[in-house]
Amino acid sequence: MHAGRVRCLPPEPPGAPLGLGDLLDVAPAAQTVPFGPGDRLLLYTDGFIEARDPRGRFLDLPAHVEAHAARPLEALVSGLRRDLVRHVHGDLGDDAALVALERLPEHPGKAEGPGGLPCPAQ
Repeated sequence: MHAGRVRCLPPEPPGAPLGLGDLLDVAPAAQTVPFGPGDRLLLYTDGFIEARDPRGRFLDLPAHVEAHAARPLEALVSGLRRDLVRHVHGDLGDDAALVALERLPEHPGKAEGPGGLPCPAQ
């Protein structure tokens, strides 16, 4: 997410699923993307994008991310989790993991710790 806009970043080049690289003889590839102050990055497992409702429809994760994008990071994650559980009517049937990262705005001359709190002098 950059400037309130959601953009999908598929891996380039596509690789093997985690843990299957040795079986498929595929070397892991690094990918670099811009990640500026205020940007957010969402990483998720297939449990989020392959979750189906009782009628067999997949969760539209990008649409749900758009709906929660302006919320604080913890509210974004909890909202996406709630949306996923509602979509599958409480029956996930697979594991699902989501990690959200946010690069805090820079404050010249002021080191910050977790939650934006000033770091103690070293």
